[in-house]
Amino acid sequence: MYLAFFRPSSAPAMGSVSGRQPDTRLFAEQLHFCMMADGANQRPLVDAEGRRALNRRKEWAMGRIAQFSVLATCAVVLGGDAGAAPIDDLTGYWNGSGSVHMSNGNTERVKCAVTYKVSENSSQIRQTIRCASADYKIDAQADLRVKGAQVSGNWEEKTYSATGQVSGRYTGSNFVLSIQGTNFNAAMNVTLSNCKQSINITPQGLDVTRISIGLGKPC
Repeated sequence: MYLAFFRPSSAPAMGSVSGRQPDTRLFAEQLHFCMMADGANQRPLVDAEGRRALNRRKEWAMGRIAQFSVLATCAVVLGGDAGAAPIDDLTGYWNGSGSVHMSNGNTERVKCAVTYKVSENSSQIRQTIRCASADYKIDAQADLRVKGAQVSGNWEEKTYSATGQVSGRYTGSNFVLSIQGTNFNAAMNVTLSNCKQSINITPQGLDVTRISIGLGKPC
């Protein structure tokens, strides 16, 4: 006998397979039918002890179906989070504050705004960084291309009229980049976590020795 204890649904339920989900009520009814039906006479197929054993098996099976449903739902939810693309999550306006360390030993506190524009296929990113304090300003832009884990592109800091080529890698939660210019070099790390972002730039050949920025945006 074939027991159909899956029912079709108009739309696949979370944790279901091919649009089907477990129907524990139907499963119980069909199992009860097998326990009680005997052809047209519908005589019990088993004695009282046997029925109790079958009832225990029925309860165990229904519990297993419920557990499977919960685990399948969790797998879909967790899989969705893990599969979310952090590159896409960059899109938009971020703000925060940070510090600029100068070669003369001074440190400036700055307020920053960073915007990202990401292409539809997440293969191109434009990053614009603007930071300012009473005595200092940063106005930088990077145009990046992402292919797998490899990153390349161009970088410009307008305040110092500095330009350079960008190369590096993307690890899934951060960018580790190197900027090579005519008169300077810099390392730039961008780390992403739960709608927060940290940017650390370490230049060589400029009056600035380190830039550290912490950013956030609504999620």
